[in-house]
Amino acid sequence: MEAQALPLDLEQLKSLTGEDPEFMIEILEMIEEQSPEVVEEIDILMARKEFEPLGRAAHKYKSSVNILGNETLTRLLKDIELTAMDPGSREALPTMLDQFHEITDQLLVAIKRELAQLRAV
Repeated sequence: MEAQALPLDLEQLKSLTGEDPEFMIEILEMIEEQSPEVVEEIDILMARKEFEPLGRAAHKYKSSVNILGNETLTRLLKDIELTAMDPGSREALPTMLDQFHEITDQLLVAIKRELAQLRAV
């Protein structure tokens, strides 16, 4: 079953790019390309129980996707970052990472949709 598109609010991206469609496409393509790599990195770090690097990876990705205006994803990444850094809370990480996978799949669907619309203009 295909993931549903995650709602995006591209006002911040439009502001950053001056609503230049080519620049918007470039940024969206970068995030689309980066996302599977970040998911894999976070999964590997979790499997190795390398929690501090996992927290840093979540923080870095949060900074990248924040421009897409989805508060759910931004908040989840912040929660993963903080939980990874707190030894007393780390048991919550597997559930959080399941949500992260689901939302990231939705993010990629939404980016593909936005890219198709921008390319059609």
